[in-house]
Amino acid sequence: EWRGRSVAATLVREAAAYGRDQGLRRLFYWVGTDNGRAVAFASSIGYRPTEGRRDVVVEGQPEVEAAFMIPLGSDTDETPLALQNDVDEDAAESTGDAPD
Repeated sequence: EWRGRSVAATLVREAAAYGRDQGLRRLFYWVGTDNGRAVAFASSIGYRPTEGRRDVVVEGQPEVEAAFMIPLGSDTDETPLALQNDVDEDAAESTGDAPD
């Protein structure tokens, strides 16, 4: 019943904000290559596929996961559009210029 309510996107955005605050430059998200819904979700919030692959076993069945990556740099040229608003808001809050 929570599908379509942006819960996952909010959690991932919060994780990205936390990662930026910790000085991380990128965040990885492992997605089952057969899970079209998860691949579409990752892509919709700015993650891009990498060459990274790993074999996993899910419910006793072998599967392959692909690593998706999103840069977390403070430079908006490095930050995907899906997260730029978060970066701008974070910067405004840290300088005291956040709109009321």
